[in-house]
Amino acid sequence: MKSIVCGDPDTYEDFTFVVDTLRSTDKTDPENVENSWDFADAWYHYILQLRLLASSDQMVGNVYYTRLPEEVTIFHIEEFLDRLDSRITDKQHQELQENSYLNMKEIQEVEQCGRAAFGDLWDDVWDSLVLSEHNLGAHPFLVAVDVEEEYEPNRNLPPRKRETTKVVYPRFFAQTLKFQLFPLLKNGDEPRSHTILSQLTAERGESYERNMYEYLDKSGLECYQGAEVTKSNPNEIDLIVELPEKILFIEMKYLMPPAKINEREGIMELNEKFDRTIFNEVSEDSDREPEGKPFPEKVGTWMDLAPGDRFVSRDGSENNNRNKHKISEDWNNLESEMIVLSNVVPSYPVKEGVRFLTDLEFYQWMEHGDKSAFY
Repeated sequence: MKSIVCGDPDTYEDFTFVVDTLRSTDKTDPENVENSWDFADAWYHYILQLRLLASSDQMVGNVYYTRLPEEVTIFHIEEFLDRLDSRITDKQHQELQENSYLNMKEIQEVEQCGRAAFGDLWDDVWDSLVLSEHNLGAHPFLVAVDVEEEYEPNRNLPPRKRETTKVVYPRFFAQTLKFQLFPLLKNGDEPRSHTILSQLTAERGESYERNMYEYLDKSGLECYQGAEVTKSNPNEIDLIVELPEKILFIEMKYLMPPAKINEREGIMELNEKFDRTIFNEVSEDSDREPEGKPFPEKVGTWMDLAPGDRFVSRDGSENNNRNKHKISEDWNNLESEMIVLSNVVPSYPVKEGVRFLTDLEFYQWMEHGDKSAFY
């Protein structure tokens, strides 16, 4: 969890470096968003943070999974919020800034904004976005509350009080919730949000590996990216790093954290992902196929090489040009360590000699000598 949302002020500087440098990638400018893919690309990390927090929070519970009609996109929601914002007066804006004033709207006003933004979908959307005493399963973009207000029956009678329903609009909270809600949207004719996020995660894997290589290379370490023994039997290793006392064989995995990552369901899903991609293992009841040669087996092939044997690696550029190398004379005299680096890790820290570290933990080891994650 810490590697996705930080949460620890003492590690914020390290966390920021990891997010801004090691996980950086070319992405859509938020000012140039034209479709759901662009929106997810521009706000990818923020969306994942909120998704992880909401799906793991017991107070939020099943409310997070309340679905909207399949035709709804993030742009319907943004138009709805923009229309609500446009009806806030200058005086109300000032009160919002100075007095933590909560904007309260008439139901008819919300109805007008909702029908203008969502059209015929509004009747179904209302139950998904307006929380009330009788509708506790809604995402709390708006909150319908019963209030007592004064009114004048006519000018000749004193004011009276009556019960009525108003809608509280927590403006900035609602603007945050739209990012949290995005992964659940089906997006009509566009790809579903979950599909978009999965594809964006896969695309970020390549730059993730390259960023880590550049960081290690600039740190003055002997490092090889995408190292292969031969074309016919490559046994590719994402990163090989030669430290003075050992050789690190590193597999890089950039993953979309599963929902409910702190619960049994999410933990099992993440563990099975690593079992399948690192150890070529699948459970008997799984419909997934093993992925590639087991990591320990690939490393074993590398450690059997002799001084003078040749291998190739990428040069770290986006063109993936290849450089040729020879195994050094002291190769077989050095200890080796197998490490999987990821933005998230399984529940087991070590399995079959492979150590699992978050990129944050690895950076803190390289940068500060902090090995607190080595347990």
